[in-house]
Amino acid sequence: MSGSTDSSRAEYLTRSQFQQQMRNVSLPDYTYQVSGVTAERLGSSWRPGCPLEPEQLRLVTVRYVSLDMKSHDGQLVVNSKVTDEVTEIFDSLYKMRFPINGIKTVEEYNSDDNTSIRANNTSAFNCRNIAGTDRWSKHSYGTAIDINPLVNPYALDGKAEPTESTNYLDRSLGYAGMFLGNKDPAVLVFLDRGWTWGGNWTDPLDLQHFEKDIRDWPAGPGIAARRSRKSGRSPR
Repeated sequence: MSGSTDSSRAEYLTRSQFQQQMRNVSLPDYTYQVSGVTAERLGSSWRPGCPLEPEQLRLVTVRYVSLDMKSHDGQLVVNSKVTDEVTEIFDSLYKMRFPINGIKTVEEYNSDDNTSIRANNTSAFNCRNIAGTDRWSKHSYGTAIDINPLVNPYALDGKAEPTESTNYLDRSLGYAGMFLGNKDPAVLVFLDRGWTWGGNWTDPLDLQHFEKDIRDWPAGPGIAARRSRKSGRSPR
């Protein structure tokens, strides 16, 4: 099974409630597959002039647990240099039964981030500039992943973008699929591998976002440049 799933059943369970119910659920073993990707497969998420060629990217199929308490297979595109870590990360998330609403590559949403966010879709590569600049988003390098973006909002000046994610800024809700601080095991699977979590930033706050620095990539935007992402002033 693939794609996004109906989250109505478990959307308002807390993380602990969800995991408790998952104890009685038998799931198949974790699997993954890594393959090359073409410009045709990337669709609207890539165009000539992007910082990476399709040959530098990989299509990664991973198994995940969704909010319907079933296993599904989803696909995301990442930089070839981080494929091993990405497959290991999703293996760890699967084993801890961390729920992911759905995983689709962004061209399924016409490469529009807000549309993908509203669907609570997990994704990685998307070639786009920081709005109003000629600087590339780190998603353009395939080294950033946004997970459950609706319930793990991006907020600038305290306002969630898109507005549909506003209620989820209240982290005390502790809903299934939320990241709940640096000691959260689902966050640690990234941090322990040297990834940066946007939940540790202040303004913007980017709870959905994890990124990995690769030393020899071309200079990308800094955090200050990311202040306007996902807004009307941004690539979102």
